[in-house]
Amino acid sequence: MRKAEVAKGVALLMIACVLWGASFPVIKVVMSFVNVYTYLWMRSSIALAALSLVALPRIALGRVSRRCILGGLAAGVCYVAGLGLQAVGTHLTEASRAAFLTGLATVFVHAYSSLVERRYSKELAASLGLSMLGLYLMTKPSGGLSLGDTLIIVSAVAWAAQVVVVARYSSCDPLTFVFLENVPAVAIALPIDLALGGPRGLCPESLAGLAFLGVACSVLAFGVQVVGQRIVDPATAAVIYQTEPIYAAIIAYVMLGETMDLLSWVGASLILAATIVAALGSSRLEASGA
Repeated sequence: MRKAEVAKGVALLMIACVLWGASFPVIKVVMSFVNVYTYLWMRSSIALAALSLVALPRIALGRVSRRCILGGLAAGVCYVAGLGLQAVGTHLTEASRAAFLTGLATVFVHAYSSLVERRYSKELAASLGLSMLGLYLMTKPSGGLSLGDTLIIVSAVAWAAQVVVVARYSSCDPLTFVFLENVPAVAIALPIDLALGGPRGLCPESLAGLAFLGVACSVLAFGVQVVGQRIVDPATAAVIYQTEPIYAAIIAYVMLGETMDLLSWVGASLILAATIVAALGSSRLEASGA
């Protein structure tokens, strides 16, 4: 694979990270009005509505393989597990620890690439070290392991599984895949929300935020992820996804006035350097056919 093709895949995944980074301040606003279950099923319902005219006819006419249907639903289960466990865990621990421990998903993806796929390189190992050091400097976690920490570590396993599943089924039609990926969130979160009394806190502000999250961060970002991971291997993709908190910090500064100190900027620089090293490692793997 040419370096230009790898660069295209990296650029696509970076676009997804920018959109996901933008989601953090929006989620913060939305979650001040609604509970986590309402957030999950309404965000995914908006994504499903946006994609229904494209995906439903393809599924009804049998133009989507059973393999892609199962892959999309599997990615959706990983997504719901990751998001739900992360939300509960973050409530029980410090935000900085939650951010760092979520980053362990990169470690798990690299372990999978090395031990299962047997596709790894010294550049990818170096990128893993740089990205985790950078994330540590950005988040500065402290203290011992708590129940919340444990839940977030399990959520990191789910996030890692989502990256691996998307890589395995990335040849599927991206819009149909993303449609299927959002189905489990509605199927799981909606009944729970109804059992708890139904959605509350719906207002123009929360609905606008949910619309942005459903269309930009679920439909567009996840669609770009599927296309990007056709080109970029899971280990490299996982490092690129570590740039998400950088964009979140920049957008939070613009929207909410939140700032980063010098160590955080050093950490952000290390993460960006890690993406370059990972991309070089990905190009070398493709060139060698390993």
